[in-house]
Amino acid sequence: MNHGEVRVEITEPQHEEHELQLLIPEESKRIKLFRKQLKYVMLLVNSEVDPEAQYAHHVMLYSHLIASAEGYLFSTFNHYVTKSDTLLRRLVESDPEVAKMRFDLSEIFVRQETLKETIAKHLNSVIFHNLKSTTKMYASVFGFGFGDISWFYRAVSNRHHCAHRGGYDKAGNPLDINKETIIELTTKLSDLIESIEIRVADFDDDGFRLKPSGKVA
Repeated sequence: MNHGEVRVEITEPQHEEHELQLLIPEESKRIKLFRKQLKYVMLLVNSEVDPEAQYAHHVMLYSHLIASAEGYLFSTFNHYVTKSDTLLRRLVESDPEVAKMRFDLSEIFVRQETLKETIAKHLNSVIFHNLKSTTKMYASVFGFGFGDISWFYRAVSNRHHCAHRGGYDKAGNPLDINKETIIELTTKLSDLIESIEIRVADFDDDGFRLKPSGKVA
């Protein structure tokens, strides 16, 4: 301001468009796939289906949602752990199943060389919709929890009925699964997975979390 006058200057961006693209972190294939799967669910849940087949249609979509989340949780954990010695060590030291692995002293060097492959095989056997073990693994290795996911536990339980009983409980009663419950579950899973994606993106190549300033935490 100069004697009551306001002067406004507009400057051109300091970076060319192609340079800005380099500054924006590339999104992972894992989150892109998850978003695509949710997009397909929303397209299908809003599609026209014969009324007689509508419940079966919803049951299948419900199961697909849980499977999509499970796929993301597995692939993300596997990706970061097997590429970082720091995170790999945290898993080895905190996972009771890994701790049970035994080998002869003569195998120590071979085991060391193939440790990442061994851990990758172990993770392939882990059921990531077992939320009790999954949340413990994320907390002990990545250092963060999922918050209140009681709704997720209920959804996984429902998914079990969907996969093994066609959407009916042990008493033969249909589950409360409809268009509204699928849309609600889609929203909650999206919020959870997107929040996880943001947090894991903070890890550097050595498995250390970066502070907002760019310094290692």
